[in-house]
Amino acid sequence: EGSVADISQRELLSRTMSSFAPIMAISIMRLFSLSNFFDDKKIYIGHIFFLVLLSAVISTLLKTFLVYDKAEKFLADPVGHIGSYLVGDMIGGIVFIYIGIKLSNLIFKRIK
Repeated sequence: EGSVADISQRELLSRTMSSFAPIMAISIMRLFSLSNFFDDKKIYIGHIFFLVLLSAVISTLLKTFLVYDKAEKFLADPVGHIGSYLVGDMIGGIVFIYIGIKLSNLIFKRIK
């Protein structure tokens, strides 16, 4: 308990769940027909923000209940832990989308 191997395994699981959360969010959105940005030629920013929010919620809940459930250090304050991870995941997703939009605009301007 608390060894380097334990920490690295927990970190690997945490990163893996963070990577699969957007895939799960997209699957949920398609299953319940919550967005049509897969079929239309237009992208609605509201749908993207909902995708980021849903991904953040899924990632946070997976990390909280599957990865950090045995780590007393992380879950001494579960509400603070969930709030911190949720805000961090949402800000990270929004920043990623913003940078992606800016870079794609630069690339498309240079191509034309």
